[in-house]
Amino acid sequence: MENSADLSRVVEEIKYLDNNNDAFLAKLGEPLFLDENHKGIFDARLEQFLWNIFDKNPRDAFARSSSQITQSRETIYKNSMKQYNLFLKIKQFIKAILCR
Repeated sequence: MENSADLSRVVEEIKYLDNNNDAFLAKLGEPLFLDENHKGIFDARLEQFLWNIFDKNPRDAFARSSSQITQSRETIYKNSMKQYNLFLKIKQFIKAILCR
């Protein structure tokens, strides 16, 4: 949508489809994508995206934000995983003792 006139046309189309079942069903029957080669386009973009990551040095490919909030969340996640792994080890230890 470029401007408010485009938005008005969209709103009118929605109202029309909402009140006209035949038009609504016809709209549902239309192709989702106008380009017939959309799958090829999406596949090519995904491949380009992945090559852009994997062709880099791992240090350069690390693209997370360095903000304090992001680092804090990452620290919380890492600590949670350490606690969870410790829990699993304790659980296995108790199970081994009880199964003797």
